[in-house]
Amino acid sequence: RMPRIAQNLETASDNMEKNGTILKYEAEKGYGFIKPSGGGENFFFHIHDLIGIEQEELIRGLKVIFTPGKNDQGKFCANKIHKDFP
Repeated sequence: RMPRIAQNLETASDNMEKNGTILKYEAEKGYGFIKPSGGGENFFFHIHDLIGIEQEELIRGLKVIFTPGKNDQGKFCANKIHKDFP
């Protein structure tokens, strides 16, 4: 079992913004998936979670920054998604 401080730090780092790329977007359904830059499981996103990105811009490979989270079923999801400007 982790000490309480380590648990809190792990939880805090999970809520930090992450970089990724759009892997797939289903325009007719309004959702898609982001592949995180550091690897690991892909993140589901809904069009309502986009900030400053138009639906037409959602192409495979678009670099984004997002806040990771989990949905009601415990699956990874992306929140507060915006473009990653170089």
